[in-house]
Amino acid sequence: MKIFSRNIMPVMSEMSAMPETPIQAVRHVLSVRHVLSAMLVISMMLAFPAQIAFSQDLPPAPPEIPDTPAWAVYVFLNADNNLDMAGLDDVKEMERGLKNAANIPVVVQIDRARTGAKRLLVTEDSSTTLQDLGEVDMGSADTLIEFLQWAHENYPARRTMLVIWNHGAGWYEGESRLSSGPRGISYDDTSGNHITTFQLRKIMDKACTILGKPLDILGFDACLMNMAEVIWQLGDGVKICVGSEETEPGDGWPYNSILSKLCANPEMSPVELSKIIVSKYTGSYWIPLYNVTQSAIDVAALKEFRDDFNFWVEAMLGLKDYEKQLFSNAWNNAQRFYYNSYADLFHFAKLVRKGILPIIGNKILREATDRVLSWEDRIVIKSSTGGSSMKNARGLSIHIDNLPAHSYYRHLAFAQDTLWDEFLTEFTPLPPPPPPEQGLTAAACSSRQYAPDSSIKEMITELGRRGDSSALKGLAERVRALPPRMLEEAGPILELIEQIRRNLE
Repeated sequence: MKIFSRNIMPVMSEMSAMPETPIQAVRHVLSVRHVLSAMLVISMMLAFPAQIAFSQDLPPAPPEIPDTPAWAVYVFLNADNNLDMAGLDDVKEMERGLKNAANIPVVVQIDRARTGAKRLLVTEDSSTTLQDLGEVDMGSADTLIEFLQWAHENYPARRTMLVIWNHGAGWYEGESRLSSGPRGISYDDTSGNHITTFQLRKIMDKACTILGKPLDILGFDACLMNMAEVIWQLGDGVKICVGSEETEPGDGWPYNSILSKLCANPEMSPVELSKIIVSKYTGSYWIPLYNVTQSAIDVAALKEFRDDFNFWVEAMLGLKDYEKQLFSNAWNNAQRFYYNSYADLFHFAKLVRKGILPIIGNKILREATDRVLSWEDRIVIKSSTGGSSMKNARGLSIHIDNLPAHSYYRHLAFAQDTLWDEFLTEFTPLPPPPPPEQGLTAAACSSRQYAPDSSIKEMITELGRRGDSSALKGLAERVRALPPRMLEEAGPILELIEQIRRNLE
């Protein structure tokens, strides 16, 4: 055998060497005998492994240490406002989603309107209170950092998703076209405080230090947060950001559907999980009366986009004055959201290419616009919409409105790293975009009542014309199966269905 032929060569060499003295001769023989004896034992173990016994048992193996979970989900759930019951409902959704959980810790810090804050470990069909914190300021950046520190120390994982749950307002609250105060997320009605867009950089830098790496996913279960100005402010502390360009209904994310998918495949990548969140969210608002958006953004790709974005802005700034007025159409018709100053970035770029370039024929602007549009698939991992009025939402909004003279906007990292604030100052297309009919306060956001849009009415009416009572019955059953608050908002739809069904009888 080869293993023996290699090992025996030193022995043969040693045997062939003649000892010089009697003592050396004895040592020589003993050495050879020890080697041959060891080789004999080894050969017997290889030939008869089951028959070899040892005089004493081996020490017991150390207890097996559980593997570090593939994922941990940390939810900062600020329900100290008019979303109190929605927060409790979402915890119950998490419990339902964790059936047959594959070692995925889900920890929640929840602060409700009439009780203090608690830290929960969410498990299948129940949640365990780990800490009773009393009243805390969930609108404080430091409170969020403390929660993240505690969660990571007690429930570490190879991948981490942090969800900030509450009202959101994007980079600022647009109750007035002259409003310039910074806004953000996590409004605490008890303290009157909230986390500003500027504070997000501090939070994410600290998160990166705590985890030793960027967050795999930052989720904004809140309104209006997936915009360039907000995500840019996150710095290098996040890999993927999931959120909405538009407002969110009060029920927010469908945690049961999301977590059940994660439990079924706990080794899924951050990209896979972000896509599931997007599709499950819009899928849960299947009735067209909900105008909803959700998207997953590659934060690093957005930062790499800067040079081509600035090249595009420079090309627009270099146009003649009369050419700049041609931007009115793109400016006014870009996909807008609840704050009328928020528009979809890539839809705006598409309108520039479609409506302006054929008129002015500027080669530099054409190249720059094509470059911008080429980034859409790299920046937007997945985007999904619901409702007819959101069909042009591509996944990333941006502020498109004239800036007040002393706007906080210019202090944002996005404004400092790009030329966009110069563009907003330079371009004053006529007529300017109309202001919203009413302002959206933080307290009202996420609890808006939606009226049925024309597409759902037309579908129901068409089913009535065809006399398809079975289809109407099935649609009515699906509406009745909605969660209570969604069912209340869908009341006009259900009334229309039942009215048409009665007419068919």
